[in-house]
Amino acid sequence: MPSSDEPKVYVIILNTRTKQETVECLLSLEDSTYRTFEVVVVENDSGDDSLPFIQKAVAGRVSYPLHSLESPANHGFAFGNNVGLRFAMARGDGRYYWVLNNDTIVPPDTLAVQVQAAEEDRRAGRRIGQYGLKLRYHSHPDLLQAVGGTYNKWLSITREIGNLERDERQYDRRAPRPDILIGASLFVSDEFLREVGLLGEDYFIYYEEHDWAVRGRRRGWGLRVLCNGLVYHKQGVSSGGGSGDRAKKSAFSDFYSFRNRLLFTARYHPYCLPTVYLGFLGIAWNRIRRGQWDRLPMMLRLMATFWRRPLFRSGS
Repeated sequence: MPSSDEPKVYVIILNTRTKQETVECLLSLEDSTYRTFEVVVVENDSGDDSLPFIQKAVAGRVSYPLHSLESPANHGFAFGNNVGLRFAMARGDGRYYWVLNNDTIVPPDTLAVQVQAAEEDRRAGRRIGQYGLKLRYHSHPDLLQAVGGTYNKWLSITREIGNLERDERQYDRRAPRPDILIGASLFVSDEFLREVGLLGEDYFIYYEEHDWAVRGRRRGWGLRVLCNGLVYHKQGVSSGGGSGDRAKKSAFSDFYSFRNRLLFTARYHPYCLPTVYLGFLGIAWNRIRRGQWDRLPMMLRLMATFWRRPLFRSGS
């Protein structure tokens, strides 16, 4: 039984046409050693029987409180997760919120690791608002996807720290100091959320974690990767982003990747737009080599749009 003095965690899980992945994620959470948590599943206008399917599949198989919500429309990753965050915040008893991709599998001690670290930082007066985890590929469980990421603002390029390295606990011994966390798992405090605000909803998909990191940093909040905590990630299940051959990246994924690199740069580093545009020449050449000529007009339209109107409303 959970202790009454343990901080409450709300786990927010967004489902978009990947109901079986959601079920598997929910079942993995049942094995968590930390028990003071509730889960909020947000059905993101999948247009199918996702919600009743999920509810039936986990009935009698999970013992934690499970709330099911429906987003009025699919307005993207941030919008859907914000539906769940608003619901959880309104309940007034949460100290932490875990925005967790539905295409993840959670080992039993992962939630306990995050709560312990966050409580230690809180008692020590350290303003750490966001926590990330060590991510491994579900399909290759000995390989790292990332332990946070670094960001080059001049080219708007993100590098996943440790990507495709075999996990030999090299980052457990020396935790990295990332610029951003990876959006598959974002553990945030209630104080951070109420001061910095919800996820920026105008990205639709990609770069929401970049935006949150910058907004938090500007208000004095740091971020931290916990390399003693782990989730397994089935990367790119719903977006077509894929975890393998980048040449198979969907047009949908490509569009929002290009668009949001420009949007984020225009918002926070507009002086870097010229060098980001130069970097796009290399991307265009890669698309030509792959025979993806249809991507070029889209890239040109986006570049023209952001060059004319580089400033957008704040994501906060």
